[in-house]
Amino acid sequence: MPIIFFEERYQWRKIIICLLGIFGFMGFVACKDAASVIKEIHIGLHHNNELKIAVNVLTTAPAKVYAEYWSDIDPSKKYVSATSVVDTQHTLILCNIAAQTNYSYRLITEQNEKRSESKVYTFQSHALPMWLRDQFKDTVAGQQALPDNFKKGLMLINKRETPGMLYMADYKGNLRWYHMIDGTGFKVTHFTKDKTIISILGKNDEPTSYGSEILEINLLGDTLLHLKKGQADFKYTIHHEVLKKNKNEIVTIFGQASWLQLGFRRFVAGHGGPSCYPCTCFSRPAVKPQRRDE
Repeated sequence: MPIIFFEERYQWRKIIICLLGIFGFMGFVACKDAASVIKEIHIGLHHNNELKIAVNVLTTAPAKVYAEYWSDIDPSKKYVSATSVVDTQHTLILCNIAAQTNYSYRLITEQNEKRSESKVYTFQSHALPMWLRDQFKDTVAGQQALPDNFKKGLMLINKRETPGMLYMADYKGNLRWYHMIDGTGFKVTHFTKDKTIISILGKNDEPTSYGSEILEINLLGDTLLHLKKGQADFKYTIHHEVLKKNKNEIVTIFGQASWLQLGFRRFVAGHGGPSCYPCTCFSRPAVKPQRRDE
């Protein structure tokens, strides 16, 4: 059985300001594709995240737009962005980007049941900033025994200390996605069936898997839900698990302290068994999706 170890090497965050121009990343394309309604294309970073590429598209008439993109390393493996709503202004986010890699992409428009493809455009992703480099080092025993399906996927890894970080890395430890928050750490995190990420957030002085905030984001980094202790039915410090039961309910675990008679009266904090781990299920308030800068 292969064994994989990841060693985290966190460095202090450095703010890197990229002047996007002829020396930077942002680009502008005026499109005169006769088979397409695309008028202009602007490409840059989404929320200054080096591994999320924003493609802003202007069309001459209302249409749906999405992007197909692939790297020069493996042109046969194509990725597809989400499809925009019918409009003339569109923002497409390209994720699962590898650093310092050449990419090609084309835009597909759908208008009145007519599908059109643009010509192929290219861009090159940036190198990761210094504070994100060498986050993980992989040491694999028997790498040839790794299942092919495992090699195709990404691992979700969380950093509990502030600033909180979520990472997605491939089986070699290469970073493919990240999301950062200030002031709290990601104490517990996992995917939901809705292809979002839900987490317990906590400060450095809270125990390992304890926190007082719940955050749900999508893979674009948009905040879908951010609850803090004291809001709605969220009345307790929670720990170890948070589950999205359905669209309107969150299930989690909270600790409860009580007096027990053990030959003497003693105040005991619940910890260690089902009877000491009461679960709470509370309704989530209606929250309009927000973009959270990273």
